Amino acid sequence: KGGVIAICAAGFAANMLAGFRKAAGGSSKDMEFEEGIKFSDSAPSWEELQQIIKQKREKLQLAEPDWEMGPTNPHALKRTFGKDEQIRVKLYRDHAAWCPYCQKVWFQLEEKQIPYTIEKINMRCYGDKPREFMQKVPGGLLPVMEIDGKIVTESAEIAKILEREFPDNPLLPPEGSEDRNYVNQLMKLERALFGVWCQWLCQPYNQERAKQEYIQVLQ
Repeated sequence: KGGVIAICAAGFAANMLAGFRKAAGGSSKDMEFEEGIKFSDSAPSWEELQQIIKQKREKLQLAEPDWEMGPTNPHALKRTFGKDEQIRVKLYRDHAAWCPYCQKVWFQLEEKQIPYTIEKINMRCYGDKPREFMQKVPGGLLPVMEIDGKIVTESAEIAKILEREFPDNPLLPPEGSEDRNYVNQLMKLERALFGVWCQWLCQPYNQERAKQEYIQVLQ
């Protein structure tokens, strides 16, 4: 077990040093450490991967994807669904497309086929957020929707406004109904569970206390 950890740590260090060497203008393909362990970086660059994909598409005679009106695609920055109307909605979401709350809004926009544009904002773990975004949203949390020039945060609030402003193809029960009240309770419970789970997962101290708080919410 210790040997495996040591090899993984050495590999991580190799990747870091390879990045430093590449940034300094040197080659990162082969590196050798004093211990005699040699690492080889054979992964293609992003440019090489793009060229490989292009060649594959040409060989298979595949048309370029229609990111605006075709099937949903994480690379799309504008979606009209073939509708000739003013785009009222702009969604700020994470670059990596793994934030579940961004995905929830994204799916709602796609399912209801609401024309929208996208601006990708990095998560905090990937560095500082753009200053222009922070001026609009001082808290910096995602997702954020801009509708008719108004900023809306919190995915549950965004979902509610989208249902109200775009009533076609409803995805939530009518406002004020018993079913809607039940849905609201479930969404609040999910938010609470995610919050205490995230604290338990990420907090480096008071782990037992965080665990008990999570269990309490579950109960």
